[in-house]
Amino acid sequence: MALSDPQSITVGGTTFSLARVETAGRRSSYSDNTDTIELTVSHITTKAGRKSHQVSVRQNAVVTDPITSDNDEENMEFVVTMKRPARGFTVSQFQALGAAVVAWMSSANLAKIFGEES
Repeated sequence: MALSDPQSITVGGTTFSLARVETAGRRSSYSDNTDTIELTVSHITTKAGRKSHQVSVRQNAVVTDPITSDNDEENMEFVVTMKRPARGFTVSQFQALGAAVVAWMSSANLAKIFGEES
């Protein structure tokens, strides 16, 4: 079952409409019409039967090298991976843990992570 098409995401106050550009098995990719933002959602089941769900958001940009002043295409990616057993946890428990992680990822904590604090 696929997510609705298009998906929407807001980055830095700008909302991007992301059309589905690829579906392969339990993986779908979405992108805006300029390829600035890409969203990928995938699911796998391991040999041991554990479920792994991954959401990846990639931002592509042309950036200027401060030394050479050359423009290069670069990207950064934010990936969230959720892993669980096939049974034993409810959807509500999954949602509660996800909400806790999202709440912990405040601007202050993300700045600390960017600064390589652990």
